[in-house]
Amino acid sequence: MFIILMVCIFHWQWNETRDMDLYTENYLNQQIQSGNYKALSNISGNKKIFRLLSKSRRITISSSSDNQGSGNVAYFTARINRSKNFYGITLKVKSALFHKFSMKKIVSND
Repeated sequence: MFIILMVCIFHWQWNETRDMDLYTENYLNQQIQSGNYKALSNISGNKKIFRLLSKSRRITISSSSDNQGSGNVAYFTARINRSKNFYGITLKVKSALFHKFSMKKIVSND
């Protein structure tokens, strides 16, 4: 029984990380496709990040950590478009059980 519980927890945790990646990627791509540069500017920690996002045709996210946040804040580091730099991505957790998020901020880790 304990092993089954541990497998379920591991699976849920892995899915959370994957869902954070997918949410971030989809959110950013929707903003780019619709030309919503104001939203991109609001979540960008600086002008360098805004330029990276606004000049991209498509965003890909590859996380390098699991959720490092707590409570209703999720935080993870990731590479954007296979760059050599890591970026800190902060999401607001709307539902931990169903992995629902909203975008807060993207900051540079350099």
